[in-house]
Amino acid sequence: YGRWTYKYEEAARQGAAALFIVHETPGAGYPWSVVQNGWTGPQYALPASEDPAPRLEAAGWLSEEA
Repeated sequence: YGRWTYKYEEAARQGAAALFIVHETPGAGYPWSVVQNGWTGPQYALPASEDPAPRLEAAGWLSEEA
């Protein structure tokens, strides 16, 4: 239940419109720089017509310092 992908998928499955994860280094076990440097390029998703799985209208990930 801790993986970030699961959090987004489960929120969408339960009908949430949006989900924003707040990164806390002690709880995550890794620093914010891991997230920041891991998402340097475009993120892609299939169109809803090709992937009928529930999806969020908005999603994000921010540090607790934001």
